[in-house]
Formats: sequence, C-alpha cells, structure tokens
Amino acid sequence: ILTKRAKKITLSKEFLLVEGLCKNEFFYFKDVRRFETFKDVFFYGKTLGINVYFRNGSLKKIYIGTLEASCIPKLNNLLNSKL
Repeated sequence: ILTKRAKKITLSKEFLLVEGLCKNEFFYFKDVRRFETFKDVFFYGKTLGINVYFRNGSLKKIYIGTLEASCIPKLNNLLNSKL
C-alpha cells in the first residue's frame, strides 16, 4: 500500500484547486455549502477523500490519496475556515 501519496491541493481566498496527474478539480468557495473529509474503505481505509456539497444541492466526491492521520484534522480546519 502506498502511503503519503496525495494530489496537490491549492487553497486561495476564492477557490479550491485539486490537481492530479490527469485531471484537475476547481471550485469557487461561493458555490460550496460545506466540505467533509472521508476515508474510503478501499485499501483498508487509508484513502482519503473530500465530499464537496454545493449550494445547488449537488455533491462531488474527490479522492485525494493517502495522508498521515495527523494531517486530516489540519485539512478539515483549512477547508472549513475558507467557507
């Protein structure tokens, strides 16, 4: 199992950008209602993802890779502080 592999996450005042090898995900914070991190059960619960809940009611799941457990609360705090 690969550890410490993750997509690049860029936070600015207005948007969130998640960069992968083949695909980039881009969201304006004004369109997002809330963020929620989750652990996927695949690969023994080590794959981390972000649920993005939009103001229009839709949901987008983004798998960001594997991170150390200590990084998860930091990521949650960063995402929630932007809303």
